[in-house]
Amino acid sequence: MDVTEMTSTLVIVIFLFVAVIQDLRSLKVSNRLILIGMCVAVPIQIWESGVGQIVWILPNIIIPVIVLYLFYLSRILGAADIKLFSMVGCYLNLRELIYSIIAAFIVGAILALFKMIICGNFISRISAGACYIKELAVGNVRA
Repeated sequence: MDVTEMTSTLVIVIFLFVAVIQDLRSLKVSNRLILIGMCVAVPIQIWESGVGQIVWILPNIIIPVIVLYLFYLSRILGAADIKLFSMVGCYLNLRELIYSIIAAFIVGAILALFKMIICGNFISRISAGACYIKELAVGNVRA
């Protein structure tokens, strides 16, 4: 990893750290933070990869919205999650963005599993989740 990639990674980590703090404090992530994170990406992308890289920022903003919208409608993800993935997409190429989404889902699932085990409600939560998925599949759950 060279200096420019480290810069990009450090910037993403800082913005995501601030988002976590905001979320823990108010259960919301500021749209201003996400917009600033996207705007900061433009000069970083020009510095790292040249002006030609800018054309890939817009698809990397839109793809998480399209791909994750059903998760939002199903209340699996919040709007801030999707917007944060879009912000992260401003710094990454498409493959890295997809890998980061997959990694986030895996880490989230593992943390949820541990939380259910620690709280002693693993069976009831899995049962409730299965019922929710069944109702969702047959169209009985409204967004």
